[in-house]
Amino acid sequence: MATAAFKRTLKWQPGDVFAVPLTDGSFGFVQAVAPVMTHAIDFAVLSTRSSTPTATISEVDATSVIAIHAAWRQAITGGYWGKVLRTKLLISPSQCPNQTLIAHSNGIGIQHSAVGLVETYLSACHGLVPWNIHKAHSFDDYLVQGSSRPSLAYLLSPAELAIYQQAASVHHVA
Repeated sequence: MATAAFKRTLKWQPGDVFAVPLTDGSFGFVQAVAPVMTHAIDFAVLSTRSSTPTATISEVDATSVIAIHAAWRQAITGGYWGKVLRTKLLISPSQCPNQTLIAHSNGIGIQHSAVGLVETYLSACHGLVPWNIHKAHSFDDYLVQGSSRPSLAYLLSPAELAIYQQAASVHHVA
């Protein structure tokens, strides 16, 4: 996870767009859609990327939504992701699987992830890290239904992946 580099955003609203630091220092973007219980937020993950943590409304539209994923509120309340702008919702909260679970099962079965996983996912979308970096799941599972893997995303062979993961674990230990 990136270090807290932005002003903390204690209050957010659906439609707020946040800059997400990527592994190469550039930024991806997400839009807050709806709360997931008290601790997480459903986000529309956008295909937009910039060298600066700014986006314009013209860069943020419904066609840029590549995934719907929930993450801990800490991403914005801790200043890890910076608020850029507010615009109309790009997707309806009803399109978020967590919102259906909240409405019909008191939230049993909701899914969300750590902030770092969303940052890694966005980096993989832009070809900065391998798409199949994690053993536990496939980033394909995050894609909006009917959407295909981003063109910049790349897969490593099992042998390449083993080398990559070994190098990454050595790097993190040092």
